[in-house]
Amino acid sequence: MKELAVTFEPSRIAIPVFLRLMRPANVVTAYADILAGSAAVGLIEPERLACLLAATTGLYGGGVVLNDVLDAQLDSEERPERPIPSGAITLRNASIFGGLLLAGGTGAAFLCSPLSGLVACATAISVVLYDAWGKHQNILGPANMGLCRGLNLLLGMTVAGVWPGVRAPLGLVTLCYIAGITALSRGEVRGGTRTAANI
Repeated sequence: MKELAVTFEPSRIAIPVFLRLMRPANVVTAYADILAGSAAVGLIEPERLACLLAATTGLYGGGVVLNDVLDAQLDSEERPERPIPSGAITLRNASIFGGLLLAGGTGAAFLCSPLSGLVACATAISVVLYDAWGKHQNILGPANMGLCRGLNLLLGMTVAGVWPGVRAPLGLVTLCYIAGITALSRGEVRGGTRTAANI
């Protein structure tokens, strides 16, 4: 039996394919959380902020990529033009790429501070949980998505490398807001029903 080597071969994949997988336009929205969190604690340190922006790029981008990995079968029927079902990148390479983005994002956060790294770890776990399980749950799914964005805001608040104290609960505001928006949008996707909104 021929042994299968689990290798990542980016040289054989065009850069635009990686960008299509990450959806940069969506990743940029995560920057707003970091900037808002940093502004909330009243501290803008360019070097630390750059680390956190790099971190959220990896965390959000990795989440988007792994979402496509886990939805590959569904996308082959509903969105065949996407990179994985179209054959532009293999499922294995996309999986590795997504994992590398999450790991790289977490590593970038640790460059800012140990606290930032721990918050990034929690964010990565929340992202993977949502991709693999949360998005299929009617009640806990929206809360899981809200947790991802709330933790991302909290990540921005760790720009000083210390716990943000009384400002930390701002993450709960984001959690509730995103959870509500996600629940309502699910209702719209299901044909305008109000089931999600009434949960």
